[in-house]
Amino acid sequence: MTGGSPHDPYPQDIDSAAIRHSLARLADAVAATEDQLASTFDRLAQTRPRDAARLHAHAVRARQYAELQRDQAARYRADPA
Repeated sequence: MTGGSPHDPYPQDIDSAAIRHSLARLADAVAATEDQLASTFDRLAQTRPRDAARLHAHAVRARQYAELQRDQAARYRADPA
């Protein structure tokens, strides 16, 4: 670290590109998990007709959140700052 003591909570040499890359990978992983959840909700809906509408609604929300995370990942990758 070049910006202060080893215990400095605000080091001066933060690698923002590496942080953005890590955040993009994390957002991609969350999106993949949400897609898997959506598929699980849809499969459950096939076997639980009484709960099908609610389960399909959960699947829709999970896919929407996955898309939001993919968009966020793209923003992290595109941000040069």
